[in-house]
Amino acid sequence: RGDAGCGRLRAHELVTGAGSQQQQPQRGVPSPPRGSIMVPAPVMNGTVTFFSIALVLMVATVFGRLVGCVSKDMTYVALVLYPLAAFCSWLLWVCCWMHQWHPLVYPIYPQEE
Repeated sequence: RGDAGCGRLRAHELVTGAGSQQQQPQRGVPSPPRGSIMVPAPVMNGTVTFFSIALVLMVATVFGRLVGCVSKDMTYVALVLYPLAAFCSWLLWVCCWMHQWHPLVYPIYPQEE
């Protein structure tokens, strides 16, 4: 008897759309706090990738200095250049990604007659 009542309620919700406004949170999945801004996963992955590459290059430069392959002056230049290049490349990438994610200008197609 309880199942039949739930079935009628669900059918009623489907017809009227009454249940679509209130979504039940899934069990075991914490909901984000209200008013918080979530960073999309591709942006986080790209950020970690760009700065990981810069970190690897910086470590390789320091290692090259310790071994004697890279001069002291070039080590300093590289240690400034790699983070700066990573940040500029990341900024270009994230601007392009955001522009494609939420475009500000949509194409206007001519109407066919």
